[in-house]
Order: sequence, then C-alpha cells, then structure tokens
Amino acid sequence: MSFYDRVYKAVCMIPKGKVATYGQIALLAGSPKASRVVGYALHVNPRPGVIPCHRVVNRFGGMAPSFAFGGSDAQQRLLEGEGVVVKDGAVNLKEYRWDSSGVLLEMEKKEGGLGAPSFSSILSKYAIIPSQLIGCAYNLYYYSDYGLFDL
Repeated sequence: MSFYDRVYKAVCMIPKGKVATYGQIALLAGSPKASRVVGYALHVNPRPGVIPCHRVVNRFGGMAPSFAFGGSDAQQRLLEGEGVVVKDGAVNLKEYRWDSSGVLLEMEKKEGGLGAPSFSSILSKYAIIPSQLIGCAYNLYYYSDYGLFDL
C-alpha cells in the first residue's frame, strides 16, 4: 500500500463532525514528518466526496487557503454542514479534533496497522524515548534538546 493510500485510508476514518491535522494523518500513515506530503495527497484526492479531505486542517485548525474541490469557502461549508463551527477561518481543535489515540494503540497491537510501521518503531526511528512524550486527547508532542515538537 502506498503512502497516499494510507493517507486516504486514515482520512476516511475521521468521523463526521470532527477534524484531524495534516500531522496527525501523517503519523497515522506511518511518516510523522510528512504533513506536507499529506497535503499533496489530499490535493490530488482521487475520490472527492468519498474521501473526506475537508476534515483535515492545519495544526492551528486553519482551513486550506484554496480548497482543491469547490473553491476557497467549500471546506468551511462542508465542515459547517457536519456541525463543526468555523470562526475566522479556523476550527477550535480542543472541541473538534478527532481523538485518534485508539487508532495509534491499534497500530501498536498490530504490526503496521494501516500498512505503516508500528508506533514503537516510529518512536525509535526518530530517537524519541517515552519520557519525552506528552500525550493528550488533542495532540502528541515530544521533547528533544531542540525544544518541543508536534508529531
């Protein structure tokens, strides 16, 4: 399964009325530093209307500046149609962010989950030790010598 296919599979898991960030989808697809590639994958979404790419926002909850399918306000209209409140071009992530931690736990139980590396192998690949992790329902961060990073 290609990285783009894993991205589309992860995006299809986002429930109506919730959003996920590009980084969150990149992590679920097995490459936590590939949030820009997630954006490219969604821009060439092969099944608009089936793959709900409108549910993916930036790390601040912001809309895509020119949503690929239907114009600049299409993403906002689609989200509002699902009950998500958009204010000043952004979504409140504390309220609407999809808690994908259960999916990450499943990835840990199954080797590869969505066809991607296990969560443990992702942590070891980036030399992240458990004491550096700060988990919450809204995001996953880690500390390094260079500061706090969003996974």
